[in-house]
Amino acid sequence: MKTKLVLLMYDALVSGGSILRDDFCKEHKICERTFYRYLFSVNEFLRTYKPQVSVANDGLGVYFLKEN
Repeated sequence: MKTKLVLLMYDALVSGGSILRDDFCKEHKICERTFYRYLFSVNEFLRTYKPQVSVANDGLGVYFLKEN
């Protein structure tokens, strides 16, 4: 389950999309804390293998990639 959700997050972000925290949590039946742990995994991967981008948010629970 974890791997699938982390990959879904990664795919949404690298394809130019965004992730709405509340919607993602409800759709996949996970809590906010789990969402943040999974998002942290995605961000760590990006830091290591794609350092030119990182995960950002708009302050309202929408996450997207930004150029560093």
